[in-house]
Amino acid sequence: MVVLKAAKLAGKGVWNTGKSMIASKFNVDSQLEKALKMKDVQEAYRNYQGNPENFKQGLRAYLEQVYSENYKLRNFARTVDSANRATIPIDAALDYFNIMGGVGYAAKGLKTLAMLPGYLAYDLYYIAKTKDLLGGLVINPVYEILSWASLGALPHVLAKYSKQADKYMVKEASKRFLSKISRKNLEDVVDSGSDVIARIGGREERRRAA
Repeated sequence: MVVLKAAKLAGKGVWNTGKSMIASKFNVDSQLEKALKMKDVQEAYRNYQGNPENFKQGLRAYLEQVYSENYKLRNFARTVDSANRATIPIDAALDYFNIMGGVGYAAKGLKTLAMLPGYLAYDLYYIAKTKDLLGGLVINPVYEILSWASLGALPHVLAKYSKQADKYMVKEASKRFLSKISRKNLEDVVDSGSDVIARIGGREERRRAA
């Protein structure tokens, strides 16, 4: 009974712990490198006739714009990842109790049930922001099932939700940027000495309000 109660309390309390374990900021330079490795972005970069730095600067601006629209999703993902990592020692201990013939599986199940509202809330918010039904309804639940079935829930070390949010933002920013330069010369979007983010942000706000 002590093990079961401890697992349940751990599941309820863990959302408020360990938030510093996952990087809190969206690293624009790192995500710009990832965006530039995307096949469609590489093709557009090769075909671009202007200053290559303008291309990168414009893409960077869109990355920052998309992050400003989705920072709450990124923070939510970081919280889930941090909670998952914080409970790895608990999962390992419960697996040990199970191996030794104890009540590890039952306690681990209670801990997972206690954390389930947090997972569901994230998946619903993720779907609402990204419209990614496959990710929210299939991939994320399967990931948690696999983690539950693994010794010590080791897949939780992967920071899967933060990476998922970052991947969405890179993809969305790249899509918007490529759509813009396909309709208009990038020199009209980015020019030397301009406040790139402010200009693009203003245009995006007007586009969404239209």
